[in-house]
Amino acid sequence: MKQDCKALQSCLADDKNGMMRALLEVVAGGVVQSTLDVQRYVRCTLLNATQPFEEVVRAAQDSLRWLCQQYLLEWDSSSRLYTTTPLGRAAFSSSLTPEESLVRVFIF
Repeated sequence: MKQDCKALQSCLADDKNGMMRALLEVVAGGVVQSTLDVQRYVRCTLLNATQPFEEVVRAAQDSLRWLCQQYLLEWDSSSRLYTTTPLGRAAFSSSLTPEESLVRVFIF
């Protein structure tokens, strides 16, 4: 009862893997679409409470860039909104991490 508790750590900080998964989930779930939505979302995280906001936003931007490069998300420059691709929806529905969803099986 008198033992100290471990300090809280955000799972979003683990070399951006947590951030990628979280952002894929909130975009696929329709919670986040615009860059303003991304900023609002990251302001509500434990990571933002423990790290400078600029670093959290940078991690989110890096994660969004990676998700777009892997064709899990798309950025529409005319509407300025993020949307989920069919691959991104499949990854979200499967509960796989973004990295796991990109593993391709080759049958010869």
